[in-house]
Amino acid sequence: QTVAKMLEVWDLKHDKSPTVYSATPVYQNRTNKPAAGMNFVDALGYPVKNGVYLESKVPSQNMSDREMDDYKVTAQPEIEKPTAYGTVPVEFYAVAQEIDDTGACMVWFKCGYDEWNRDVPTGDSDSEAVRHSVTAVDKIMYGGTEYLIIEDSWGFWKSASDVPLKPGQRAITKKFFQKHCYFAGAFTSFDFDGGDKPAWTWKVTMKYGQTSEDIKKLQEVLKYEKFFPSNQECTGFFGGL
Repeated sequence: QTVAKMLEVWDLKHDKSPTVYSATPVYQNRTNKPAAGMNFVDALGYPVKNGVYLESKVPSQNMSDREMDDYKVTAQPEIEKPTAYGTVPVEFYAVAQEIDDTGACMVWFKCGYDEWNRDVPTGDSDSEAVRHSVTAVDKIMYGGTEYLIIEDSWGFWKSASDVPLKPGQRAITKKFFQKHCYFAGAFTSFDFDGGDKPAWTWKVTMKYGQTSEDIKKLQEVLKYEKFFPSNQECTGFFGGL
């Protein structure tokens, strides 16, 4: 459901028209079946590789895990929207920046039920009773405190604060985020338009995590061969991109 919400926000930001997408095909194709829940790579990767499905054609809202597993999908996917996905640094302001850039960010938390089940989660335990994905959709300042606003498809919580929230929304403080968030990821759109043909001779071995002129030139070659996004800067850093 996090992915379905992210795709809805993506459409609203890029196409200016809200569309509700289904979580069922994503969930059915998780790699950890028959166990419940799923991992973030499965969730983010499926719509990029296989397309997206409309909620009006493939229901998922208010359905249990079992009901989604048992539903027979006969509809065809819509045109793929995001062309790629990737990780976001697990850092409060990095997630806030991702929201500004793409409209939404997947964030995963682990904590205790008593810490999680409230409109503004609080606590600093090391419990992993809750391991849950939500959609971060906004960042606000209220009463001198910064919050990430999340939308959640699961759980019950009570209103114990005066933070202005819409139904289904909750507020995450920077302190809670730093203690309990363990993954952040988002969709993106890459262009592959080639560019000018580069020339370079490599004489060293390049390794993940390094930054060098050799790596920058390799990125330029990959961009020319349409294996590196043309709308991304060749920084010379050998990273996840």
